[in-house]
Amino acid sequence: MTTVGFVGLPVTTPGRVLSAILIVSGFVLFTMVAAGVASLFVREDEASSEQRERTFEVQVLAELKALGERLERLEPAQGGR
Repeated sequence: MTTVGFVGLPVTTPGRVLSAILIVSGFVLFTMVAAGVASLFVREDEASSEQRERTFEVQVLAELKALGERLERLEPAQGGR
């Protein structure tokens, strides 16, 4: 239940329709503001998450390169198997 901002309830059909439109508009406005504020927090979290992913990718690629170099050194030592 919500209030329309005045004491009496609308009696006429156009008054009721206008009240319903104003109530729904108020909910939509509040929802949009709340979503905008929430998106600020989500964007900050996504940015740090993306940075962590990039750092992880760089570490994985460096480890793969090191393993490849190690494998190349081991293969000639074993006689080219």
